[in-house]
Amino acid sequence: MAGYGGAELMIKCPRTGQDISTGILTDPASYQKIPETLAYTRCPHCGLEHAWWHNDAWLAAEGPSQCASKVEAAGRVNVRFQEREKGGDI
Repeated sequence: MAGYGGAELMIKCPRTGQDISTGILTDPASYQKIPETLAYTRCPHCGLEHAWWHNDAWLAAEGPSQCASKVEAAGRVNVRFQEREKGGDI
């Protein structure tokens, strides 16, 4: 990951209110192309798996954070995606 010009895709832990790295590095142009899918990320703060949509996430202003290092060290960079069914909510 060193030298990559992208930023971390971040979400907020609903239990602790802390920012979470999803483990995804991307640039602003690619971020805009992320499809409207339900994704799940394991949280290093509370240990639960949090569901999130594209509009729940944001790009971190700077490079990889300490949070991302904790996630990688724990081997918990888990992101699952589920497409939204047309005409229905998940």
